[in-house]
Amino acid sequence: MPTDLEPVYRRLKSILEPYGRRLHVTEEDPTAYAVDVAPEGDPEPGGHGSPLAASA
Repeated sequence: MPTDLEPVYRRLKSILEPYGRRLHVTEEDPTAYAVDVAPEGDPEPGGHGSPLAASA
């Protein structure tokens, strides 16, 4: 990851992380963090929700 983007990535990830408990984390590694936003009451988020992501 380019050094100049690391602070941006960390900030975006810190915004999304608290929601990871209620949403479905679909990717998490040193360069990407993504959660799937499923419609309320949908136990199967795969493909139904809108992805939110922070990556570099």
